[in-house]
Amino acid sequence: MTFLHLEVQGEEMVQLAKYGFGTHIRKKDSPTERVKPTELMTASALASSVKSSGHSTFREETIIHSLFGGNETKPKHHSVYSIEVSDVIRSYACCFEVLSEKKICGFISKIEDKHILNELKNKEIILSDLNCKETEIGLLIGADNIGKLLTGNLIEFDSGLTAIETKLGWTVIGKNKMKILPDGRYEVKLPWKCNSENLPSNKELTWKRHLRMMNKLRNGKFFEDYKSVFRQWEDLNIIERVPEVELNNECHYLPHRPVIKLDSVSTKIRPVFDASAREKGKPSLNDCLYKGVNLIELIPDILDRVRIYPVGIVADIEKAFLLLSVAPKDRDYLRFFPHAIKNN
Repeated sequence: MTFLHLEVQGEEMVQLAKYGFGTHIRKKDSPTERVKPTELMTASALASSVKSSGHSTFREETIIHSLFGGNETKPKHHSVYSIEVSDVIRSYACCFEVLSEKKICGFISKIEDKHILNELKNKEIILSDLNCKETEIGLLIGADNIGKLLTGNLIEFDSGLTAIETKLGWTVIGKNKMKILPDGRYEVKLPWKCNSENLPSNKELTWKRHLRMMNKLRNGKFFEDYKSVFRQWEDLNIIERVPEVELNNECHYLPHRPVIKLDSVSTKIRPVFDASAREKGKPSLNDCLYKGVNLIELIPDILDRVRIYPVGIVADIEKAFLLLSVAPKDRDYLRFFPHAIKNN
């Protein structure tokens, strides 16, 4: 069986996925494909709420379902119904038989990732259930019927998902790619909201800021400490040197400066990178990336929960942010000048 999560809108979701698999959604002037009885497979689809929507039983069948791994269910009784399914605007409709089933599958969450939604938007793909409340799956379409619904158009995305166009609308399948490196770190891509080529090379701006910062730091007592942080990062493979053959490639640089916290137990001095740095009239790296969720808003709730119990435990993950590895194709947008670079 092939699983298809139909993407429909508000009331249409109710009609299409729960109550309306029948004649009351027909449109007389809409072209309707009638499936010949000889083409029907009674095990081709499952529907969860056909009986409650007032449909009359076409016939009764007792079926043994074959599952993954070669397992089989006990003989199960099903009512068989003939239903009609149409797209949201009712420009297409088709009929096939379904078996009644109280619950088809578990809960399936909607797409809420802004990066993925932006990818879909750039390809002019609109999922019509984004503004709907979560609902149970009302229809599972089998492989013998899915063929008549597919248009042949599909688009693969960097996120690992694939958008497939059907005559009922677009549907998205697949799983987000999350690469885990041999050292246990997760590899992530930058969440671009526009083409990365729009980001200019700001080498001159960053170089001038770097010289001012280093000259100022040399006059203080933390110069060697600041240098040691970068050496430690390099030893831990958190940063890497740019190969000489790639030094003149078009890229984007991040200015950095030290932040000193003498009362910190684990990190007394750390570099902070300025992704908002920009040249006049040109975007910064931050302008080209999606913002993450504002976790600061969750702090009051966390404090309230801590007060519920007599003992609270606080922990810190050392260098948590640095345990994420940036995908190779995005690393040229995160270049910076190291501490000991010479004028030449």
